[in-house]
Amino acid sequence: MPELSAPVLDTHYSVTGLVGTDALTTAPTLVYQKDGSTATPVNTVAGTYDIVPYGASAGDNYNISYTNGTLTITAKDTQTITASDIAAAYGDTNKSVSATTDGNGEISYAVKAGSEDYISVASDGILTIKKVPADGKAYVTVTASETNTGGTGGNGYAAAAKNVTVNISKATVTITAKDQSIYVGGTVPILSGADFYTVTGLVGTDTLTTQPDAGLSEGQQRSYPCQYCGRHL
Repeated sequence: MPELSAPVLDTHYSVTGLVGTDALTTAPTLVYQKDGSTATPVNTVAGTYDIVPYGASAGDNYNISYTNGTLTITAKDTQTITASDIAAAYGDTNKSVSATTDGNGEISYAVKAGSEDYISVASDGILTIKKVPADGKAYVTVTASETNTGGTGGNGYAAAAKNVTVNISKATVTITAKDQSIYVGGTVPILSGADFYTVTGLVGTDTLTTQPDAGLSEGQQRSYPCQYCGRHL
């Protein structure tokens, strides 16, 4: 909103009728009025306000008359953002938000407040999945900036925003027991420790927080009969 508290000649007002090098001895005061009363313009509503000058002086040789100016607030066209929700798993590196607008605002991406622990988003919409939320959802806010060109009458477009949901699922980790073999009568492996299984699917430097129980039960360990004596080992 134009600030009128310190009006500047030829920027906020003009003067005609001064003779030679004469100048105003007191600059005018300018105020906004609506329907004859002082008013503070509401810049979110289209309409007009009078810009009313008063209180100027040019010395004893002049009578001063005033002509109001007009503040015009023009509604800009709305723009609609189109962007689809995203399905991603923890560890995915190929997911991104892609948005368009039916206006001409510049598209930008930001993590919605409260989702910072779970995702980050680059300026081109590429996502980094940091963590799985308890409810499996994080959010990106897509913004189309305000413009001063285009739209009806060339007045431009108002800013717009849309929240995109990133549905995050847990990554799948596969633990595979390694095959073992013994001769008849040999010692059945206890299967304790990482040498007896492999792990795939962990993301980055993540590790198992609890090691798998890969041991055979006592019953399984005694289920091999000796071919010589028939006794179960």
